Amino acid sequence: MIMTYPLFIVTGISGSGKSATSLELQKIMVDFNVFDMDLIVNNDDYQTACDNWLKVAY
Repeated sequence: MIMTYPLFIVTGISGSGKSATSLELQKIMVDFNVFDMDLIVNNDDYQTACDNWLKVAY
């Protein structure tokens, strides 16, 4: 049987606390992987970064 897990995506405008929220999620959701989009965006290419995260997630 294939195990599946939910995918939670935190969104918001710049400066709204997404990165701070992800740091707190890492502390309380220790059995899950928490990723910060800021770590993989190159040259403001957010579409490619989103596509890559979805490949990792699924």
